Amino acid sequence: MAYDDLLLGFKKLSNLPEAPLRFHHYWAETFTTVTGRLAREYLDDPTEQRLFDILAFPKLAFIPAVARQLGDPARAKVRVTRYPQGLSPRLDPPRHSKSKPASGAAGVEKAIEAGRFSRAAKMLANTTPPLEVDEEVYEALRSKHPAASAPRPFGDPGRRRGERTLNVVDAGVVEEVVKRFKQDTAAGPSGWTVPMLRLALKADAFADFFVALVQQIQQGTAPCVEMLTAARLIALPKKPSGVRPIAVGEIFYRCAMKAIVRQTFHQDSLKPFQLGVGSKGGVEPVVRFGEQFAEGHMSHTHGVSLDFSNAFNSVARSAVAESTFKFAPKLYKATRWAYSKPSPLLLAPRPPSEGLEAPVQPTGTDAWFQELESAEGVRQGDPLGPALFSLAIRPL
Repeated sequence: MAYDDLLLGFKKLSNLPEAPLRFHHYWAETFTTVTGRLAREYLDDPTEQRLFDILAFPKLAFIPAVARQLGDPARAKVRVTRYPQGLSPRLDPPRHSKSKPASGAAGVEKAIEAGRFSRAAKMLANTTPPLEVDEEVYEALRSKHPAASAPRPFGDPGRRRGERTLNVVDAGVVEEVVKRFKQDTAAGPSGWTVPMLRLALKADAFADFFVALVQQIQQGTAPCVEMLTAARLIALPKKPSGVRPIAVGEIFYRCAMKAIVRQTFHQDSLKPFQLGVGSKGGVEPVVRFGEQFAEGHMSHTHGVSLDFSNAFNSVARSAVAESTFKFAPKLYKATRWAYSKPSPLLLAPRPPSEGLEAPVQPTGTDAWFQELESAEGVRQGDPLGPALFSLAIRPL
C-alpha cells in the first residue's frame, strides 16, 4: 500500500474507541503473541507497511475483539491471531454526539473502572469538558499553530550534518523510561497505551524491535515520521475567554525521545543562560542568583522579566536547527527527523451543520477527523520540547 494511503488510514484511527487500561487476562497471551510476530516481521523488513501494522493493531484488531465486535471470544481470538490478514480495515466513522463527557460521580466511577486513576482525580478537581471543535474553535486552534516560516528549516535534506559519533541508546535506558511512565498516560492517535506497551515488551522480539525503533529515531532513519510525530489535539476552554490546545502524542514517540534525551542530552548545552532544563536543584539556583543581585554582589544593574506569547509554537524551526547543531549535536539527527516536516494534529470530526429539516452530517475525511499542522516551533508534550526551545532562544 502506498504511504499516503497508510497515513490516511492512520489518521482515521485517531477518533476511534480506545482500549480500557485493564482487559481480561484471556487476551494477554494473544496480544503478546501477535505483537511479537509483527515485531519480528518489522525487524526482517523495516518498511512503512510493517510499522503501520504495529501501530494500527490496537484499534484495527485488538480493541474490536475485546469489545466483541469480531464475534464470540474464541472466534475473535483466531481472527486477531491472523492480523493483518483476514481483517478488513473498513471501519465506520466515529459517531458524533452532542452529549457532554461523563462528569461528576458517574464520570469518576467510570474512569476508576477503566483503571484511569489520574483522570479520575483530575475530574474531581475540574469538571469542565472539552470544547466541541466547530468552525470557531477550529479557527482559534489554527491561530495558535502558525505556518512554517521556512520551507526547509533544516536546510537541504541531502546535506550531511550532525554526523558526529552518537552515544547510541541502549536497551537498559529504554526499559527504565517505559517503567517510569504512568500507567494511565493518555494514548495518542493509534491507541497504544502504556499497559499495552509493557505487555508487548514481555516478548523478546518486541523488545528488540522497540530498541531498534528508538535507535532508528536517534539516527534519523525511522520510517513513518508523520505517524510517530502525530498527536490528538483537544480544545479546552481558557479563562476568561479563549481556547487552550492540549496535544496528546504517540506513546512510542514519547518513550523514544525520553530515552534519547536521557542518554545524550547534557545540561552543559544550555549553560550558563538557563536553569529550567536538566538543571539540578529546581528553582533554587534562580533564587540564589536573585539574592546575589539584590544584595549588590553582581555587576549587573537591571533584571528583566519576560513572558513569551504562544512560546513553543512561535519559535522558528530554523533557529531550533542551528542551535541544536551548534550546542547539542548529539540530538541533531533525531531533531531533524522529528521537525524537518510538519506533523499532523488530529481533532474530533466536524460536527453536523444546520440543515433545513435535519442536521447535515459531515462527509469524506471530515467524518473521521479534522486536521491542523504543527509546522513551526516545537510540539507541546514532546520530551524534546523544553530543551529545543531553550536551545533556540539561547542566542537571544
